[in-house]
Amino acid sequence: MCWVTFFAIIWSIWIFQNKMMFTGKVLDQQEFFESILIRLGRWFRAKWGSTGVSLDYFLRAPQNFRVPNTHKNDTKRVIWTPPPCGAVKFNEDAGVVGSNGTVGIGGILSSLVIFSKSAGLTDPALVEVLAIKEALTIYSACKWSGTHKLIEENHRGMPKAVGQSRDIIEILREANGTADRLAKAGINRKVNLLSL
Repeated sequence: MCWVTFFAIIWSIWIFQNKMMFTGKVLDQQEFFESILIRLGRWFRAKWGSTGVSLDYFLRAPQNFRVPNTHKNDTKRVIWTPPPCGAVKFNEDAGVVGSNGTVGIGGILSSLVIFSKSAGLTDPALVEVLAIKEALTIYSACKWSGTHKLIEENHRGMPKAVGQSRDIIEILREANGTADRLAKAGINRKVNLLSL
């Protein structure tokens, strides 16, 4: 009720100020406080009348009330998980400007290797495949390719496009944040970035 409380206080100050100026009323702090609570209670009942709370109960213990959360939280909290022992994880992503615009791709290999580069003008449907191809090229050149299993994480359904490979896992964009930022940075990149 924080923003409503602010307006209830301002409204009460304005009404009391007018009463003091035009009728000579003396400010009674208890009456002033109760008028704020009454305004808040009426607003609470008008907005959430179905809660079964009486105005009298609200006035006795206003600190016990919280504004009900009417928004459904559809967002899922996604946390990046490290790869299991004997594996490295490659998170890659692609960024596109417009429907047939400039493309950037980027990725990160278990905090060991990052890449970001412009892929020029490409069909947006092929952008994710380009990102996976670049990730596989970098992985095959790394010293871990012979000793560690590769787990690729991609957020746009590429397992379907690549033939349901068990090594490519679809994840939400929220857990692919670093790869997403690298891909967006690659859109206008003049010089490719590869950091080991």
